[in-house]
Amino acid sequence: MTKLRLRYDYVWESAGITPTYFGSVNGSAALKAVTPDGNDSDTFQVERANQKNAGSAINVENAGGIGFRLNQSGEGTAVDVSSDSENDVVKVKKNSQGIGHCISVENLGQGYSYLAEGQNGLVWAVNNSGLMRFSNLAESQSVGTAGSAEPLPATPATYIKIIGSDGNVYHLPAFKS
Repeated sequence: MTKLRLRYDYVWESAGITPTYFGSVNGSAALKAVTPDGNDSDTFQVERANQKNAGSAINVENAGGIGFRLNQSGEGTAVDVSSDSENDVVKVKKNSQGIGHCISVENLGQGYSYLAEGQNGLVWAVNNSGLMRFSNLAESQSVGTAGSAEPLPATPATYIKIIGSDGNVYHLPAFKS
């Protein structure tokens, strides 16, 4: 019985085996897929048969270096994640007590470093200067009825800059607690 075969239509089929690929010591890839110019289909695709599959569709275990690298050199979106599940879409978990960051973003371009959108568009964003921008849904012209409260100090400890939904920069007074 053939355990691994290449079909007539250039599709690999396997039965009861897990193929293992070893890279050479000169730095070449253990497995490389190259698509021709003009290809508009997926180069690599993992399709799970049904919802009862346990485990991961793709599992990368890495003893050192970078576990997963994606270099987007042309037009298009580098990573597009979507889910029809009611669970977390993306979950990041740091298992060590090291001082490294859980998520580190370095934006050398012009767009926002972080951008969160909901059904009504922008929720909040952070630009390359660290200024946060909020949607108009997070803003109001009043705070309700006046009530009793401790008076604020005469001078704020600092001011926090934000970008309003209108694109203007505002300085919010901040007081030490």
